[in-house]
Amino acid sequence: ENGNGDNNLFACKTKIFLFRLYREALKQAAIDPKTGRVDVAILTTGISAGERRLRADLAQTLKRYMKERKSTL
Repeated sequence: ENGNGDNNLFACKTKIFLFRLYREALKQAAIDPKTGRVDVAILTTGISAGERRLRADLAQTLKRYMKERKSTL
């Protein structure tokens, strides 16, 4: 043996540790805090799918309210 066996083992253990660390960080970053489920949209938009639906519903409700209010004036 050329003596690199220990170095290779160390490098392998380090890679495994880093992979696990990366996986855990990714999992935590993509978890929707309200549902506890992984939502990849959080990574791309910063907003969970549930939050986007809530905002869309709120926008529709406000539009409806403004339209009804305008027709009563």
